[in-house]
Amino acid sequence: MRVVFETSEKRVKATFTECEMLDHSNAMICREDTAAALVPGGRLILDFGTVVSIDSAGVGALVAVLKAVRRTGGRMILIGVPAQVMSVLKTIRLTTVFEIQPDEPAALAALESTPASSR
Repeated sequence: MRVVFETSEKRVKATFTECEMLDHSNAMICREDTAAALVPGGRLILDFGTVVSIDSAGVGALVAVLKAVRRTGGRMILIGVPAQVMSVLKTIRLTTVFEIQPDEPAALAALESTPASSR
């Protein structure tokens, strides 16, 4: 697994590549690499890229990243979430915790329309 980062101002887009499953074998990479790229008060767009499924360790990594983002006063939006991952998030009721948009333009529009402090 690789996490590819694109940064602009206080926004970071992280894309998962070379990985079909976010699981115990790569969850630590996801958590550590993404947390290291965070900017205090910044906005993180997390693109699922090549990921098609997730296990409990992967979910745990996403929750850890969300906590890190919120600790800095930032905001995180998931994009490109595949059906199988969305099903897992719905089953464990995390679709009410994570902000999810279909794609980057929708995420950017959401970031423009709603400040982080109101989330």
